[in-house]
Amino acid sequence: MIRAGFDNRDIVAAAQCALNTVKTVREELEECEGDVKSVASRKPHRKRSDVARSPEFVKELQKKVRKDRGKGIRSLAREMNVGVTTMKRALNEDLRYHSYKRRKGQLLTDEARKNRLKKAKKLLNKVKHPVEPGTLWFFSDEKNFCQDQLQNAQNNRWLAVSPHEVPRVMKTKFPQTVMVFGCVSSDDDVMRPHIFKEGLRLNSDGYVELLSKAAPEQSPPATYFESVPEMVKYMAQEVAGTGRSVTMDRFFTSVPLVED
Repeated sequence: MIRAGFDNRDIVAAAQCALNTVKTVREELEECEGDVKSVASRKPHRKRSDVARSPEFVKELQKKVRKDRGKGIRSLAREMNVGVTTMKRALNEDLRYHSYKRRKGQLLTDEARKNRLKKAKKLLNKVKHPVEPGTLWFFSDEKNFCQDQLQNAQNNRWLAVSPHEVPRVMKTKFPQTVMVFGCVSSDDDVMRPHIFKEGLRLNSDGYVELLSKAAPEQSPPATYFESVPEMVKYMAQEVAGTGRSVTMDRFFTSVPLVED
């Protein structure tokens, strides 16, 4: 039918086969200049995955993994001349390996660890045994929050019919940031987060003035919380409804809290 000049779709309707099969046969006939025997001969097939994953194969794969644990699965598959699926099965089932993301961590030298331990013990001793009884301790920190929308390219998905329906997450070259200051005392008093004005820079005197003026106005004399969600909602009052994102770790968030 191909030699007779029939169209691909006509051949599909007559032979009841897939369109890709007809296209493949036509391309092979054109490459071999009409040699039907070479096209009809049985093609060489790869070995089954369980045959390819022989003890020698697994042993060689183990050597490659130990030599470079950061090498990708596709690179290993090319080097071992097997498919990606076969390589995944060999790693997961034969070697009991799984591909994990590398996590970030704080680089601490031995000297820095000793220094941190020394300061922590000193601070704990001061809190337990103050020079003057009744001393009130303040623990404060500030953080710059980026006002651009957060986006996780791997996990944040959007269900749509076509890519054109997916809204884009816009980014700016120099995103706006806002500095937020928070403080708690040794008597469990909590100061609401204080948002600094844009471009403001403070020294130690400025922080003392802020604590003496802003803290009494923004917080009652003593604030106690019966649960973590109550504390989170209290501290988020300042930014609620402003369109900003509040980032917390797993201890301070839950599905009911987010829905609330």
